[in-house]
Amino acid sequence: MAIDIIIRNYESKDQERVLALIPELDTELSKRFDINPSPEEGIKYYKEHYLRENTKYSTFIASKDEKIAGFIIGHPTVDMAEIDHLDVLPISSDWLPDDYYVAMTFVSQSYRNQGISKELKIKLVEYARECGHKEIWSYVGKWNEHSVKANRSLGFQEQEQDKRYRFSLKL
Repeated sequence: MAIDIIIRNYESKDQERVLALIPELDTELSKRFDINPSPEEGIKYYKEHYLRENTKYSTFIASKDEKIAGFIIGHPTVDMAEIDHLDVLPISSDWLPDDYYVAMTFVSQSYRNQGISKELKIKLVEYARECGHKEIWSYVGKWNEHSVKANRSLGFQEQEQDKRYRFSLKL
């Protein structure tokens, strides 16, 4: 990893700089999927779901010279769509699911190929382990060669599924 990149917890003061990356993310996703959200829609979604306080989401950022190079978002999961789509898990605060899900990893184009995605994933794995989760997993499109490579290098086990992989790592 580049020495001048810092991986740290997301703070509310980072919100505008993280949201500034969303149009780039949405542009890349629209090339892969049949979606075309307006920049305002994507920003609103991330602001209202992932970057609010007191939700189940944990976000870490990679920064360089006060610029946000990328981010990773994860959350505890019970692997049930009916529950996992909720921003706050409807359970008691002392209950901990075994699994932790990597919802999104994104590194801005100008910061790629420096190992930032891998370092973000290491940070989230450490966080999930410290919280007491037993497994961390994610889905990665087969087209996303950099993320596939990073997951493999970290020891994630892969299961091939149609156009994507399910990567998992026992903690």
